[in-house]
Amino acid sequence: MKYVFCSVLLIFIANTANSNELWDSIKEGASNVVDKSSEVITNTTNKVKDSMSDDEDHKSPDEKEHDPKEIDKPIETKQSTNTNKVVTNDIGNIEDWQIRENNNFSINFNLAPVNFPFPLAWGVNGHYIASKNWMFGIDYLSSGKSLKLFSFEIGEIKEQNITLQAKRFFGNSFNIIMGVGQRSTEVKFAKNLFDLAVNNYSETAAEFRTRYIRLGIGNQWHFKKKYTLAVNWLSIDIPFSGEVVTSASQYAKSADAKEDIEDSESILKYYPNGGVVKFEIGMVF
Repeated sequence: MKYVFCSVLLIFIANTANSNELWDSIKEGASNVVDKSSEVITNTTNKVKDSMSDDEDHKSPDEKEHDPKEIDKPIETKQSTNTNKVVTNDIGNIEDWQIRENNNFSINFNLAPVNFPFPLAWGVNGHYIASKNWMFGIDYLSSGKSLKLFSFEIGEIKEQNITLQAKRFFGNSFNIIMGVGQRSTEVKFAKNLFDLAVNNYSETAAEFRTRYIRLGIGNQWHFKKKYTLAVNWLSIDIPFSGEVVTSASQYAKSADAKEDIEDSESILKYYPNGGVVKFEIGMVF
């Protein structure tokens, strides 16, 4: 400030002086004083900035955390590049497709209360989980009905289905079911009184084998990361070939009766199977 004051004073004296030589001398001195003042101010400003920068570099992490300038800075986050594994915490929910993606096999017990032609079918199935969208496996289903005469059981009809099938998932849990399989249908009667007493029907009266295409729709959910529940809302087995292994025509008493039995068997080997709301419960691993 003293340099500025001196400059102003010299300029004032110069303005009031009459001598040109004195005026030039004073002007030159005032200019030098102003230049010196500007240089001092600039140097002082640079020193203050350098001092502030050094203070920021030597701050501890705790001090930076509470610094208003640090608070306003955006927080940098890192995203995992490993897409093969699903990273979740104990609080968040994991999607069904993620569980399929991180497991290899599924085993289930089946129950079909509404099954055609014989209700209360049961069985098991196992699948290989190829990806979050595809499962391939084998399905076994068994059903049957007892044959009665005057309220006495004299035999049974037993049906077994073995299907190679695939499940194609769309989104989280909805899927369509496609497969091919074979059905074995047996009609058995008691061979003697002992069979009637123990309900062991050893006499095979008729046997059919049918090959079919399976189509269906359903949902499959997972919970606690290892248990699974599936509901096949609708499925149908459409026969495309069949054969009579054992014919009941052997018991016919006449040619007409034999022909009627064979006509009936040609129809029976092509009847379709169907199911509504088939439940599957099991686990994935």
